[in-house]
Amino acid sequence: MKEIHAIGRALNIIPTVIRGKELAEKGFGGIYGVGKAATVPPALAVLSYTPANAQTTVAWVGKGIVYDTGGLSLKGKVMVIFNFF
Repeated sequence: MKEIHAIGRALNIIPTVIRGKELAEKGFGGIYGVGKAATVPPALAVLSYTPANAQTTVAWVGKGIVYDTGGLSLKGKVMVIFNFF
């Protein structure tokens, strides 16, 4: 998240970061559900910018996963090896 704040400062944009249980409370249950098994709580970063006299709305949406096993609690004993990479 340090990078998100650094980019925000460089572009004069204030980021909004939603973490942990707040994700579920705000309707991002998928992100929370998959990420809650991680040692670092899941987070959603939003960078918004509205220039003066804007004529259209543009949205760039991206997903970054540092570590994804596809559902940590769903892995069987054979798949446990993937938890250590």
